[in-house]
Amino acid sequence: MGRLAPEGVDAAFDCYGGDAVAVSQQVLKDPARVVSVADLTVVDQGGHLVWARANADELTELVDLAESGTLSVTVNRSYPLEQAAGAWRALQEEGRTRGRIVLDIDAT
Repeated sequence: MGRLAPEGVDAAFDCYGGDAVAVSQQVLKDPARVVSVADLTVVDQGGHLVWARANADELTELVDLAESGTLSVTVNRSYPLEQAAGAWRALQEEGRTRGRIVLDIDAT
């Protein structure tokens, strides 16, 4: 587990659930720096729970802004989910990027 980040990572964000919190805490410098929107037991495990509620009106507004070009996100590079480790290594080698690194869960 520590091969990708031998010194540990600063924080983890879980939006999956399952054992993601426990696995994340194994690589965190501070196991309390894990946040979850999917695992209600994260607080019992020393992390933090964040409630996120989908709001159809706000999501529609974001879609409208994106479609009109008012809201844009610069994407530096996109990777299939299976290449997440490679994406992380590339980010570490580059240090900073202009734009976001995207993991595409639908890429084949």
